[in-house]
Amino acid sequence: MSPAHRRYLSSLLAALSLLAFLSIAGLAARQRLLTRGIPGELPGPFAGGADSPFGINVEMLAWDNTARESALAEIATAGFHWVKQPVPWGEGASEVLPEFERLLDAATGVGLEVVPRLDGDPAVGYAPPADPQVFAAWVGEFAALYGDRIEVYQVWDEPNLASHWGGEPVNPAKYAAMLAAVHDAITAADPGAVIVAAALAPTLESGPDNLSDLDYLAALYELGADAYFDAAAGKPYGFDTGPDDRRAAREILNFSRLVLLREVMEQHGDGDSALWAGNFGWNALPEGWTGRASIWGQTDVEAQASYTRAAYQRAIDEWPWSGVLFLESYAPAAAGDDPRWGFALVDRDLSPRSSLLVSAPGLDGGQPVIPGYQGPDPDSPYQTYTGEWRFRPTYGADVSQSGDRVRVEFEGTDFGLHVRRGDYRAYFYVAVDGRPANALPTDERGAYLCLTSPDRSANEVAMVPVARRLSPGRHTAEIVAERGWDQWALVGYTAANLPDERGFHWAAGLLGVAAVGLAAAAVWTGRAADWPRWLQSFIGRLGDAGQLTVTAVTAALFALSGWLAWLHPAGGPLRRLGDGPQTLVLAAAAALYYVSPWVLLNIVSGLALFLLICWRLDLGLALIALSAPFYVYPKPLAGYRFSMVEMVTLMTLAAWVIDAILGTRRKTFQPQVREALSSLLPLDWAVAALLLIATLSLLFAERLDVATNEWRMVVLEPGVFYLLLRTIKLGEKRRWRVADGFVLGGLVVAVLGLVWYAAGSHVITAEGGLPRLRSIYGSPNNVGLYLGRVAPLLLAVAVLGSGRRRWLYGLALLPTLAAVALSFSKGAILLGLPVGLGLVVILWRGRRAAAVLGGLAVLALIGLLIGSRIPALADRLTLGGATTDFRVSLWKASLQMIGDHPWTGVGLDNFLYAYRGTYIRPEAWQEPNLSHPHNLVLDYWVRLGVLGLAAGAWIQLAYWRLAHHLVKVSTRDLALAIGLVGSMGATLAHGLVDQSYFLIDLAYAFMMAAGLVASLHQSAQQE
Repeated sequence: MSPAHRRYLSSLLAALSLLAFLSIAGLAARQRLLTRGIPGELPGPFAGGADSPFGINVEMLAWDNTARESALAEIATAGFHWVKQPVPWGEGASEVLPEFERLLDAATGVGLEVVPRLDGDPAVGYAPPADPQVFAAWVGEFAALYGDRIEVYQVWDEPNLASHWGGEPVNPAKYAAMLAAVHDAITAADPGAVIVAAALAPTLESGPDNLSDLDYLAALYELGADAYFDAAAGKPYGFDTGPDDRRAAREILNFSRLVLLREVMEQHGDGDSALWAGNFGWNALPEGWTGRASIWGQTDVEAQASYTRAAYQRAIDEWPWSGVLFLESYAPAAAGDDPRWGFALVDRDLSPRSSLLVSAPGLDGGQPVIPGYQGPDPDSPYQTYTGEWRFRPTYGADVSQSGDRVRVEFEGTDFGLHVRRGDYRAYFYVAVDGRPANALPTDERGAYLCLTSPDRSANEVAMVPVARRLSPGRHTAEIVAERGWDQWALVGYTAANLPDERGFHWAAGLLGVAAVGLAAAAVWTGRAADWPRWLQSFIGRLGDAGQLTVTAVTAALFALSGWLAWLHPAGGPLRRLGDGPQTLVLAAAAALYYVSPWVLLNIVSGLALFLLICWRLDLGLALIALSAPFYVYPKPLAGYRFSMVEMVTLMTLAAWVIDAILGTRRKTFQPQVREALSSLLPLDWAVAALLLIATLSLLFAERLDVATNEWRMVVLEPGVFYLLLRTIKLGEKRRWRVADGFVLGGLVVAVLGLVWYAAGSHVITAEGGLPRLRSIYGSPNNVGLYLGRVAPLLLAVAVLGSGRRRWLYGLALLPTLAAVALSFSKGAILLGLPVGLGLVVILWRGRRAAAVLGGLAVLALIGLLIGSRIPALADRLTLGGATTDFRVSLWKASLQMIGDHPWTGVGLDNFLYAYRGTYIRPEAWQEPNLSHPHNLVLDYWVRLGVLGLAAGAWIQLAYWRLAHHLVKVSTRDLALAIGLVGSMGATLAHGLVDQSYFLIDLAYAFMMAAGLVASLHQSAQQE
């Protein structure tokens, strides 16, 4: 294929890739349209919410008692629960109070709740009071009269229209001042009152006479007026489209406009408050109408009734944040030619004109717990309690003993419980429709909800999903208590109809894979397309001006590099000192920097250390390997704490970048980078994949704070270490220097542990009074984990090495093995060390290794038999016992965690919180503080999902292929290669029952082994 054809094909593939990416964007836009306004999770309680959404506006103060009582009875029979009545303030305001009281009596007599709309005087165009305190005083008197019979008050109406503001330009600040005064007056007379802000009229205008409802509500929040209302309100009239019109845009007036108002509330941090619909509906003027035209659109009576039922259903299904939706209206107090009669459910003679007065406006039949939040209520027909439950309005419900249960009916696809968690042991067993709740872990008894707080120091109320993706409709949940009395653990129930987005995610995922594949194919095809020649031709066509610009930019970059180049000659005297003195100087600077408590000395020694690393990047690598285990002693700096290995890693990276910019190491740095980039190994790609997947996992972590912390210290910085090992030119001496640093760090851990153990300090007392060595770590198992990686390298060099290093490594092996033995780490003694050291022996002796291993196995068996006779050692030297039982329970819980999060996992360092707060099984309650699954397969999967597990497996496959090739062909570096093989073998074996990678020291050891194996392979290929 000619270069021109390759360019065309590459461009076509790139265009198809772009099209796939654009298709993902289109799918996302469609999904946004379908789900906008629907919460993505189960809702909590909303301030100013209501149990029933069914409300209707009435204007009955001027009616006679007989007509009023008959109409209210008709409204109640139709299924409405709330009626809202305007109560005007102004001239003669006191005269309407007796009529309001009669309406209140009639409404409450048929089970209706009344919401007064405290409003201005229509005779003066609803002019706002000159002094808000005068209006507030009247409202306070009103609340004092009726507060024991009224729960909700709406303050004013449509203040964003000049027609409802006395003809004046609208003024959010003035309304906010009125609202503040009224709030204080109402709460003084009726402390439990719910105050709803004025319902804002839908309009597209931007002032001064009329102001968009969206802008007006935003202005109220910016003025701090949300402190004076419990719920906001809008008027989502349907206009010319039905309630299924999901377009939500500033320039569109429809039923979905309530979603835009809700988004304004959320943008201003008020997502926990309800949003009411003060007026909504569709206008259906009578046939032959000769009055004024409707400004709210037009439909017929049958569509009006159908739209209204569908609107209530949509609000119930999708908007748990919505409060009451007041239909406009039963019959307006308006002239006969007023188009408001198009909203009326009755004609002017009060004869019904809508089927809404025959059946409930929302759902036919009884309504169980609707989507949204409900507190425990022993009087609810949908909550049945068995046992000696106790109830408090502010706390919830408390069990009396194990076995207490409650049966709850609800509507929705998802169901959850609000529970009070703390540092106590208790569970709820939950079944939905007779089956274990599908969003909870299960044991032999069913699905359980752990009531222990993920953070044991916190006493918190949490919402826990217990059932997901149920069929739409009515369901029954049964909750049975297991312990937990006197904790008031049950706070409430929540249900919702949440959208099932699995289809969207699958489609977007497949398109994403296709887009990436097409992009990769475009790059691959374009490699032989002779783009440089085409680019040169293109630049030639730029003309003088374009070429001059490119030249100026290039010259500026060269000038910058030349200005920085003065730094390099300063390193000459140090390089002439020789290898040993350079190492000693760097070690002294590092030690001084690490232990110095003085800021000035920190600055000087830190700068000296950085300059030394700039001159000797390989010594920086050795220092990283040496300092990895000492992350447990971080150094305080500027109010923060940083480990030495982190600081040295960043210093070495900075030196590496400077070296690249200055171009001063053309014989060492730049050729090595080109070699690495031109011959990337599968191991390099696998490590890069792990870093990428770990980074993407942050998008799915519930506790982002701990996830980003682990990502930085356990993924990114060890990944930087691997990058440095692969791109800094390492000959034989420099590779050994990195290995020496690793071994020296392990030796310090072992010697310190033995010294402290002899002195009786830094030990853990295990079962039977057995003291276990822990050295610098918090747990003896960490000693076994780290030294288990060091010991195989020590043995390999001791038996296969040469010269002084062979004897030094051999001597270092003795305290290392002694420290592991005294740690009594079961995983290290029974798995890690036998496999790691066994691999070294097999690769050293070949077929003759059987005799050596057989002898060692016999000695180990004798030791185990003797140890099992000692009570203090018996539990530590057997595969059974309580520890094994805990591991099995932990693995079962981890598998359930994976079942709930198979693709993404729970996130880096999120296992502890998910396990302790959700998945810990009842029989494992004694050991809740476990931060990983104690199995390398489960650990990768739980933290990073299935892709992370695949990346971990890819690294191992690539590593062992390189290692196998090395031990077959390597002669000069055979000891190092075999030692690294044994170290990785110990990692995998011990990782079957403990941590394998996700600790700082283990991550650095892992990346060091991978980086050195890749470096050895590259050197072998060159030879």
